[in-house]
Amino acid sequence: MLDPPKPGDLPHTKPCPKRLIPTIIDHNAAVYPTKVYATFARSGSVSDGVQDFTYSELANAINRVAWWLDDVLGRGPNSKTFAYIGLKDIRYSILAVASTKTDRNAFFPSPFVSTHGFDHLLKTAKCTTIVCAGPVSSYPLIEKTQAIRPDLRVIVVPPMSDWIAREPVPHYPYTKTFEEAEDDTVMIVHTSGTTGMPKVLRYTNGIMAAFDGQRYMPEDDGPMWWRLIAGKRVFCPMATLHAVGMFASLIWPVFYDTIAVMGPGDKPLTLEAVDEIHDLGIVNGGIYPPSILEEVCCSPSSLEKMKSHEFVIFTGTVASETVGKTFASFTKVFNKLGSTELGSIPTMLTPHDHWMCYKFHPYLGHHMEERKDGKYELVVRRDRSLRDFQSVFRMYPDLDEFRTKDLFVPHEEIPGLWHYQGRVDDIIIFSHAEGMDPNGLERVVSRHPLVNACLIGGNQKPAPFLLIELADPSSLATSDESARKLLDAIWPAVAEANRQCSTYVQLTRPLVAFAAPDRPFHRTLKRSVARAATLAAYADAIEALYGARAPDPLSAPSRGAANAIWSGTADHGAA
Repeated sequence: MLDPPKPGDLPHTKPCPKRLIPTIIDHNAAVYPTKVYATFARSGSVSDGVQDFTYSELANAINRVAWWLDDVLGRGPNSKTFAYIGLKDIRYSILAVASTKTDRNAFFPSPFVSTHGFDHLLKTAKCTTIVCAGPVSSYPLIEKTQAIRPDLRVIVVPPMSDWIAREPVPHYPYTKTFEEAEDDTVMIVHTSGTTGMPKVLRYTNGIMAAFDGQRYMPEDDGPMWWRLIAGKRVFCPMATLHAVGMFASLIWPVFYDTIAVMGPGDKPLTLEAVDEIHDLGIVNGGIYPPSILEEVCCSPSSLEKMKSHEFVIFTGTVASETVGKTFASFTKVFNKLGSTELGSIPTMLTPHDHWMCYKFHPYLGHHMEERKDGKYELVVRRDRSLRDFQSVFRMYPDLDEFRTKDLFVPHEEIPGLWHYQGRVDDIIIFSHAEGMDPNGLERVVSRHPLVNACLIGGNQKPAPFLLIELADPSSLATSDESARKLLDAIWPAVAEANRQCSTYVQLTRPLVAFAAPDRPFHRTLKRSVARAATLAAYADAIEALYGARAPDPLSAPSRGAANAIWSGTADHGAA
């Protein structure tokens, strides 16, 4: 067990505030009416220009939507919670605050969950009303769910231009004190589903105040992470319904004085969409999923546009060493660790040459619990003296310990720095009881230019399988020979991964397969691979792969083995 300094060793430098988001926004609107809250595209095309959105305009929009919610939802027993599905724009932030003012719960589900998953989330959240931006026909998920839930009420919201119109509306009062509103729900979100069925989570005012409290944590052992973004224009191209997007578009501006920069809400996260914002030269830095930064690194012109960034923040998954070093050569690079359950984990800035490491603040109340394999799990334990900072125990009041399932190893030379090593959920236990952590091996194989992503699995099997998603799926022709040639080309990367594990759990050719061109890996909102969902989608084909496995695990693949998943997809429907 490696424990950080005790919180008592670092006395508070400032009292922890207990502030409410609606109160802060109304205050800023009254005292600093022209202060810019966000900058976003005027239309679906950045070429039409962007507009600044001030605190007075934000407060007015919140008031307008609060009155609208009262009008359309009423005050019946089923009006407390509503779900919103829309474009990735400022309306999520407006709705979150408007619902708080009206004592309602705004639930922000992903439009990409399965119908079954969505129905599960709605029932868990006790939600029977959905509001959406645009016609219902634009959201197949809503239509499919209505078919099995005829009790669902669906309401289309007014267009964006109505929300942000400058015509003043009467102030919607919000007079609650922090003590009165501490346990009120600000928004309902859900986990990304990386490791299974998504779970509903409620962010209360008390949880939000814990994020605010990070500004007041002592910095005796180094500056806090938020120093990087305070007062800056921060671009976040990720969906506003996702926790990262909501932090960047609501929590950071209100608590850390950032200006949220947002692209067109109806455009997917692509290199071209990111380039359009960078072309404007209006951002100081941004927070990005590593997948989009990998694309940037492959485009000299895109990379050049980012050289004016004061900082680049990675989030969602671990960035490759190549990507990190590329950006670290000209700007400050920071790995932001967080989860939907923990929110923004309080960490400190690390030395520039150690951008890949994490340094946890003692006020997290964490312990690094050693495992038999030499890795350490990040475990948060309740500390009554840290109540104002430990948001997770406001979300889970019955717990005294929260196991993050995130694994780390200590830095070889610098105490207090930690390297991320994957998740407990990812560990594979084979039928012969040997274990394997696939994360490092997957990173090695995924570095090959022909590979977009890969997954290693094999729980309770005698040997691991490797499922590869190609960078160019069209390169996989219908013949076994084309699959063999691709496997030959990629095999040096597989061999390199094999050198990192024992002979008993090495990857072998008969158990290497390619994902079908028409069945890409499932992705989370953070664009990382959704391991559980992808493996579930390919479960039957994986079983067939083991059935076709050659008797000698080190022999050459039999006919069809190399592309077993590709050829097997004709018999297995997509999940």
